[in-house]
Amino acid sequence: MPERSQPSSAFEKAVYRRVTWRLIPFLFLCYIFAYIDRVNVGFAKLQMQQDLGMSDTVYGTGAGIFFLGYFFFEIPCNMALQKIGAKYWLGPIMIVWGVVSGCTMFVKLWQFDPADRAQLRLDTGTMAPRDAKGRDGVRLVALFKDAREDVRLEQWEADAAIELEPEGGLEVLVLAGGFREQGETFAPQSWVRLPVGARFSARAGSEGCRVWIKEGHLRHVQAPEG
Repeated sequence: MPERSQPSSAFEKAVYRRVTWRLIPFLFLCYIFAYIDRVNVGFAKLQMQQDLGMSDTVYGTGAGIFFLGYFFFEIPCNMALQKIGAKYWLGPIMIVWGVVSGCTMFVKLWQFDPADRAQLRLDTGTMAPRDAKGRDGVRLVALFKDAREDVRLEQWEADAAIELEPEGGLEVLVLAGGFREQGETFAPQSWVRLPVGARFSARAGSEGCRVWIKEGHLRHVQAPEG
């Protein structure tokens, strides 16, 4: 049998050099993205927990469920990778993961009673605002109010302090001007949604602020049947 020649030391160095410069940087970049993907839920906690009114228990439960996928599927996934091969395994995983993530665009909020579809049209330009009782620096235009919700336009004077404690949740849409709330600035077309029981504490900007407010409706939210 012919003897197999051993690779020279120079050849080995050349191979390792090529692997080092072509594969290691790419693998290091992949490692960074994988690490960010696993820990970004911790960064999201900085504002998400406060904005959504989540307790530490609720957040911890959600984060724990998030990591259950890694715990239960990491070993089977690596076994399949070894059996099938990276060429036919990693690509489909990336595509399926992207498709599943993209399906979140089809998620819809269900905060309205299907039977409550009556349209209400008002000419707010002809409606004079009035002073809000017990609220300095605030004038409002009542748009709609019943036992379930209160919808109105409010005009806040410059630097006015706004304190609201809605029992049934709150939605605020900035129409003009701006305000600051919880260290965050809200400009025109910004939208705030607070859950039931959350407190709204804001300060109008130097030019004042005009907002659309809907209050009380979130306590009546019901999951759709079927």
